[in-house]
Amino acid sequence: AYPSDPAFQSLLAFALVSGNRWAEAKAPARRWLELEPGEPAARFLLCRVLGSLGKLDEARAQFAILRKMKSSSQPEFDEWHRRTFGK
Repeated sequence: AYPSDPAFQSLLAFALVSGNRWAEAKAPARRWLELEPGEPAARFLLCRVLGSLGKLDEARAQFAILRKMKSSSQPEFDEWHRRTFGK
């Protein structure tokens, strides 16, 4: 269903996350990031999904990329990192 539509993939991922369906959210979150690699929100959502699935090394790696690309107007990224990794 709309595999090349980043808007659809983002909405699907967010809907699954809002229902705490983290494992199912992983594929559309990853696909959204593939379609829009420069979109900080896509990378942040994938970080959240991976962290919630206990894939902390993968989440940290994605967060390191996110940190390099984020603007200072997105403090929620750093807050999530502190809550998830304690740093």
